Amino acid sequence: MLLNRIYKWARIQPTKPALIYNDSLWDYADFAKAIGVARKHLQTENLAQQTTVIILARNLFASWPIIIALRSLGLNTITVPSINVAQSLRITDASRIVTTELGSQFFKPHKHPLPGISVSIVPNFIQAEIRSADLPETPDGNSAAGAHILYTSGTTGTYKKLKIDGVTEDKQNSIRARPYSIDSSTIYQGNNVQPWTQVGFRTPCTIWHAGGCVVFNQVSEETETVFDPIKFFHHDINLSIIVPWQLGDLLQHTIAAHRHDDCRLYITAGFLPPALGQDAIHKLTKQLNVSYGSSELCAAAMVSCLEYTDALTWLVPTTGRCLQIVDETGNPCEVGQEGELRIRCEDTDCESYLGDEETSARFFRDGFFYPGDMAVQRDDGRIRILGRVSDVINLKGEKFAVGPIEQLIGQRLAVNDVCLFTNLNQEGQEELIIALQSDKRPPSDQLDQVKKLLSIFDRIRFAYLREFPRTDTETRKVRRAELKALILSGRD
Repeated sequence: MLLNRIYKWARIQPTKPALIYNDSLWDYADFAKAIGVARKHLQTENLAQQTTVIILARNLFASWPIIIALRSLGLNTITVPSINVAQSLRITDASRIVTTELGSQFFKPHKHPLPGISVSIVPNFIQAEIRSADLPETPDGNSAAGAHILYTSGTTGTYKKLKIDGVTEDKQNSIRARPYSIDSSTIYQGNNVQPWTQVGFRTPCTIWHAGGCVVFNQVSEETETVFDPIKFFHHDINLSIIVPWQLGDLLQHTIAAHRHDDCRLYITAGFLPPALGQDAIHKLTKQLNVSYGSSELCAAAMVSCLEYTDALTWLVPTTGRCLQIVDETGNPCEVGQEGELRIRCEDTDCESYLGDEETSARFFRDGFFYPGDMAVQRDDGRIRILGRVSDVINLKGEKFAVGPIEQLIGQRLAVNDVCLFTNLNQEGQEELIIALQSDKRPPSDQLDQVKKLLSIFDRIRFAYLREFPRTDTETRKVRRAELKALILSGRD
């Protein structure tokens, strides 16, 4: 389990940095001691074995030792940003809420609305206490690590929970290290990403498994979406996984906008506009990559280095991964034929959602995971994601994937984001709605050019918003259903 790996590194390389939190460096010996201090305290709390502990601690330095300590004691863990989220997750075997002195300030621990569940408050870690402690002994080999539960919010607001046991996680860490070339020399910029997300949990675990270092820049504990471009490239980082809007912030900040060719950046969770990608290659790093994956998968299913413009949209399946594109009947599509993407599950992938048989049956079928994306494959094996299956628009009986169209419009109009919808207007006529996120309305001649490009649509209407409704996670995905309802209500 991860605790054993960290304790191992604490003895082999005790002074090597394991964690840098807001510019404060903690080597592997200190990190192991922090876990040991948390473990010693939690052993006195009479926690019920094989149950789930809800961790309400937004401070990344405090939450990680608690997670690792609890799991080493045989408890399952799940971290949450608020008690309201904990309620909505419906953890049936939750036995305790664990927080820190600082975390308890964000809610009233003795008046929480989860009946029958008591609260344990871990004292704030005192630097002197940790660094004066002895290096802890590795637990007995018979002790089994508890599981950790991730959850995905998607764009619907409904959470899907994924349970990762200790044995599977250990395998995942080894596999996940390969496509990202993670080893003991890796210095990973973890930003402010919390451990209830896939990247926020799995990637730091993989880094520590390999003996590398994780850098956290936690500007605020009140929200997970705060991103600090000023300190992003501090501490000689050589790897980070970020989303498109964060790359845009990096490029806009004059301090950050100079070359960092030793750093590999992986862009995930959304389409990367070609102009933004080329600008990043020109100003930041030649090692710019696009990756495609999901919380359900152990590691990225597709990765592409942006050595040329095509690589922004046409990705390469990772070694050993079986990806297929199938039609509505489940038969494989021909090269160049659009269809639904499916990915064969491996033994280290999740194969169901915790406590949700109905949703599991919809997304996991016949040994495959269906991420819900439309895609197309070309003859060299590269695959292009076209957008969500649910976002396909139907006009005159013909289906169109919205992704490539939205990308094209975004390029032509130079706006921040684009979403397409179809709707019946007041006269009962079908129209295409082009929602634009922009601070200003594009020139009329550019709008006319877009209409000509989309002449297959008889009626086109533009809607303008300064900001689309988005999820609260660091991916900030557009809530498309909410956006459409907002536009149709006339409040755009």
